[in-house]
Amino acid sequence: MRVTGINDILFREVFDSKGDAAIKATVKTLTGQTATATVSCVGVSDAKVNAAIDFGNTKLRKALRGIDTVEQNEVDRRIVSLVRSFANPAAGRLLARAVSQAVARVGARAAGRELHQHLREFAPFSGPGWALPVPVFEFFSNNTEEGFKTVSLSINPRASKGPRRSLVTLMALARKTLASFHRLLPVVLHSSLVRGSGRNITLEEVLTAIVASAKKIGLRNSDVRIAVDFGQASVLEDERAISSEFFPEKEDTAMLQLCHSLIRRYPIGMIENAFQTDNAYGHAQRHFANRVTFLRHDLAAKDAAILEKAVIRDEVGAAAIDLACFDTVSDALDYAVQARGMNLARVLLTPNAEAIDDFLVDFGFAVSAEYLKLGSFLRGEHIVRYNRLLDLAHQQTL
Repeated sequence: MRVTGINDILFREVFDSKGDAAIKATVKTLTGQTATATVSCVGVSDAKVNAAIDFGNTKLRKALRGIDTVEQNEVDRRIVSLVRSFANPAAGRLLARAVSQAVARVGARAAGRELHQHLREFAPFSGPGWALPVPVFEFFSNNTEEGFKTVSLSINPRASKGPRRSLVTLMALARKTLASFHRLLPVVLHSSLVRGSGRNITLEEVLTAIVASAKKIGLRNSDVRIAVDFGQASVLEDERAISSEFFPEKEDTAMLQLCHSLIRRYPIGMIENAFQTDNAYGHAQRHFANRVTFLRHDLAAKDAAILEKAVIRDEVGAAAIDLACFDTVSDALDYAVQARGMNLARVLLTPNAEAIDDFLVDFGFAVSAEYLKLGSFLRGEHIVRYNRLLDLAHQQTL
């Protein structure tokens, strides 16, 4: 038995960033090195969470003892095989993801590497160089059910003049723009209330405020890329077939017109979840793909074969990757590598159900993801990830 083998595993219930139940996995090697990972259990009942933890502390704990933590693929194969015998698939997947990420962390320490360096060993064709993802900062979240979901901003690494901007510079410029935006937003909100007798702020008003905020700190339109998430869910063919009340094509036509208007007027770089049908995504790709990236979160939960079909039909412009959609680290790495092979930009998403964990950042660096959506600066779990990104940026300069 190698000294990097698993000596013990412990699962217990903790809280995620919103106070919901989460599973925390702690893995300890024979030499005493330990690492943890936490996965949110939103949507799974307390009884099923407790049953999963009991299963982990009995069956998984015993079956995984002695397996080499450095061999991530082998550990993940064993985890998936064991979890299949658990009664509740959803809770079993959470258990698998927690222990898989904990094993990756402790395996990196056992091998004497940083986590991103360790993960790169299992993500072929992600190199040879190292490139940090461009962070996408959430500027505005719409709490109403109408119009749009979020508006985010990224700074163009390629400045109009001078050398390529460092990641530290990108984050500093984004923070200055956000501070300017927060000073300007109350004025916009007050104007909106006066003119509309209490109506909600419009997407155009938010976009105008962001552009004005960027200009206030000396940025041009070419320096910023705005991302708008409309929060639309794709309507499947079989869902439309069973209901005569579904007319997604009409809504998609209106959305295409809106997208065209926004692209002409604002420095839009990414449009997310805008349409309900594949045909609309195909139309948007054919007409606007040279200026805007179209991202579909509904494909983040699908396998690489489905993503490839969408690429062949020209119905997607980038690959959304949500680690919460994969049972193990190996599955997520394989998906990211295959997406790169399709010549797609990879956009790492922050899960809706969040734990305070920065695993996502190292994962994005390992696979050379192009973009990293880490949320706003207003929540602690997001700041943890932004700080980890800064740590990696400083390491790259040493």
